[in-house]
Amino acid sequence: MWTKEWDVQIVVFIVALLISISGCRQNMLTKQQIIDIANRKVASEGLQLGEYEVYYDADNVKSRQIMADIKENSPTFTERFKALEGRDYQAVIYELKGLYVKGGRLTVFVDRKTGEIITWFGEE
Repeated sequence: MWTKEWDVQIVVFIVALLISISGCRQNMLTKQQIIDIANRKVASEGLQLGEYEVYYDADNVKSRQIMADIKENSPTFTERFKALEGRDYQAVIYELKGLYVKGGRLTVFVDRKTGEIITWFGEE
């Protein structure tokens, strides 16, 4: 039988859940913070940011495809991807402006909470 006590318990549960979810989101870096961290990594490697289009890979869709292609074509290179296992990361992709050329893409993986560069790789 449904009682007012059930109503109160459900409301308390929903409020607790919302607080928990919002607390998790607050610990996440913003899109711009992640891009800035990745930009510093790329610049530290001597690349000129002005020569690249920068893509924040929402839901890591494109980077997963890139990794799948690499796994298929260069299985030995995939050791680098092991660092991503179990991590909450965001990929930022850099592609040379203009026509795509082989070796013109760099992908940087940033921990969404800490800002740590987990790994990065460029195409050969």
